[in-house]
Amino acid sequence: MKRNLYVSAAASVVLLAGGPAVAAAATGADTARTAPASAVARVDVDAGGAAAAALKHFPGVVESLDQDGAIWHVNVIGKDGVTNSELEVSTTGAVTERNKDRDDNAAENARLVGAQITA
Repeated sequence: MKRNLYVSAAASVVLLAGGPAVAAAATGADTARTAPASAVARVDVDAGGAAAAALKHFPGVVESLDQDGAIWHVNVIGKDGVTNSELEVSTTGAVTERNKDRDDNAAENARLVGAQITA
């Protein structure tokens, strides 16, 4: 009977002493689920940044600009007034060209290309 008492007492001491260590190890595991400090941070591009990125990719004049979720859709008329491009700009500023056309009515675009108005 004394032997069972000693074994129970020893087990209690181990559990009491080891409990905080197990709890600390469990909390340390939570840090593994967080993003590392070296992870690339998401950069949100605003309308001006989206227009600038689109014009860098396809020089000309921005005809229209709208946001669909995290993606900016930018329509650009080329400097020649004939070509136009539909571009998508992501939150990181990456530009993807979706469509590029030649417009038959360059006179219609000439006024936009020659406009001196900036927003």
